[in-house]
Parts: sequence; structure tokens; C-alpha cells
Amino acid sequence: MADPIKLGPRLNCIALLIDAKARLADIGTDHAYLPIALCQQGKIDYAVAVDIHQGPYQSALAAVREHKLEKKIAVRLGNGLQPLLPGEIDTLSLAGMGGKTMLEIILAGQDILAEAADLVLQPQGLESRVRSSLLEAGWLLKEEHLVEEEGRIYVIMAFSHKAGYCKEKILGMEKQWIEKILAASKSEKNQDPETAVFRNDPGEIEDRKELAMASSLFWYLGPLILQAPDLLLPRLVQEHIKVLRKREKQMRKSQSLRVQTRRQEILLQLSLLELLI
Repeated sequence: MADPIKLGPRLNCIALLIDAKARLADIGTDHAYLPIALCQQGKIDYAVAVDIHQGPYQSALAAVREHKLEKKIAVRLGNGLQPLLPGEIDTLSLAGMGGKTMLEIILAGQDILAEAADLVLQPQGLESRVRSSLLEAGWLLKEEHLVEEEGRIYVIMAFSHKAGYCKEKILGMEKQWIEKILAASKSEKNQDPETAVFRNDPGEIEDRKELAMASSLFWYLGPLILQAPDLLLPRLVQEHIKVLRKREKQMRKSQSLRVQTRRQEILLQLSLLELLI
């Protein structure tokens, strides 16, 4: 018999967020390692592994057969949730795809998701939009985690219809966090007036820009990650600072008003991020 599947940190975190006895659909399953591992652990009894590409679909079929799990895992070729039947699953996992694609799949599959209770997601980019769009659609944000794998930090999110934080609750968290970070920013400026980025702007304009940037960072870094800071959060912030500093440096020589306006926005974002490390 084939050896048990050993998941890496990213898929292992996703596995831990899948409820026992869930009927899982793993979209973009690749080798179907996640559903295979969950079945081997006895955590779930049924899963559908879906991939849109022929190569990964064949790899998933081969892996399921190798582990003799054909009666527990159905492997299907198709786009998003289209291969699923209404009422067939109650939990959906999507990992390793762009946030835009992820949202398109979820929001286009309302007939399938009508009876689904849980989503476990690992988007590659546009994390802010994933959070805000699903909260707007009525999902509750249940958990958020940062995971490091092969030197890269990934964001794992769990949404539910059963438990978690609703949109209004998250907006309340946002207000509190923004007040806290802006108070820290004001204190920093009072200590060293030269650190004020928009020194030539009227105060009201500066305040609005700073508030909007703080809101953007709240949704980018994650409401629940900021509420109970993850050990990897400083690393995530430092990596984002590094990217922004490189971008700002490239903009310095430009005479374009649009570029210089964007550069000032980056400097403001950097000033707020540096308060978090």
C-alpha cells in the first residue's frame, strides 16, 4: 500500500481548518493530496477533487487509485464548481490560485454553495478583495492564519455560515484599529515633525489620505491577524516594506505628477507600516 501523504505547512493548515466529517470539494486539487490526507487521517469520508487542467486531473486520478481511495474520493475534470452537484458537498477548499479567479469561482456557484457551510481559502494575491467580497456576500470570517513554506508567507482564511465575524463586526474592528494606528502615527509626527509625509498638504487632506491608507492596510494584513498578531506578521510587514521601498526608489527620478503623487502615497503607506514592526 502507498505511504501516507505528508502535507506541507500550507496544505496542513488548510487541513486543520476542515471540520471532521465534512463533505469536501477541493477545487484546483492538483495531485489531490489534501483530500487523500484527510481521508487517510479518518477526518473525512467523502471528497470531490476537481481540476480544470488535464495534467493535474490525471495526476489526481493516479494518486487516488494508488492510495485505494476511489470509493471515498471522486476525481472530476472541469471548471470551478461546475462538476459538482447541488447538495453534494458542504465544505469548499481553494488554494494556490489568484484571488480574482477564486472569487469568480465562488460567486458564480451559488447553486452549489446554497447548502455549503464552510470555505477554506489560500488566495495568491488580492487578499483584501477576497475578504471584503465574501463578507459583503454574507459569509462570516471565522479564522485567519499566516503560514511559511519554502521561504514564502501565505495567508489562509476560513469563512463560514455557522460561526465567525460578520461584516458589521469586522467594520467595528477596522474603526478601532484605524484609530489606534493613526494615534500612533500622530504621536510619531509630534516627536519628529520632519517625518510628516504630506507636509505641504492641508491637514484635512492629509488626514483623509492617512485614514484611507490605514483602512487599506487593515484589509490587506487581515482583521483577525491584526486582532491577535501572528508571529509571522512582522515578517509579512517587512517584506511588504521592502517591495514598497524598491518601488518608491524607482519613482524618484520621474517628473510625472501622477508618479510623484503615487510616490507620496507609498511614503505614507511606509510610515504606517513601520509603526507595526
